[in-house]
Amino acid sequence: MLHLLQGLLYVSFAFPGWRRARRDRENRRWSRKLLSILSIRAHFENLPQTFPERCLLVLNHVSWLDIILVNATHPAVFIAKSEISRWPVVGSLVSRAGTLYIERGSRSALRRTNERVSQALREGVLVACF
Repeated sequence: MLHLLQGLLYVSFAFPGWRRARRDRENRRWSRKLLSILSIRAHFENLPQTFPERCLLVLNHVSWLDIILVNATHPAVFIAKSEISRWPVVGSLVSRAGTLYIERGSRSALRRTNERVSQALREGVLVACF
């Protein structure tokens, strides 16, 4: 729980002042620490060292650990259902970390989300969706 609270403090107060590279570094470090706390060791095969600029990762979602594993290797901005933003603690954490939300069933909201995703890709941010 302390690690989650530390993450919440980072994204609330430090992230806004950090450049993208520093946020990615801290996100990677925090995610690796969480995996360590949970005694999870990951083994990756054929993992690329880098992704092309303007890359959208489309992944198969198995569990909430998928997000932590991605961020431990290649920090990304995720696209998630809007309900997650209302989850206690985690909702605030992922919202402040830059998660892009999609309101399912709303075409106008879908257009706004597409615009945010396009903007993030133009800025060279790795965007991931499940």
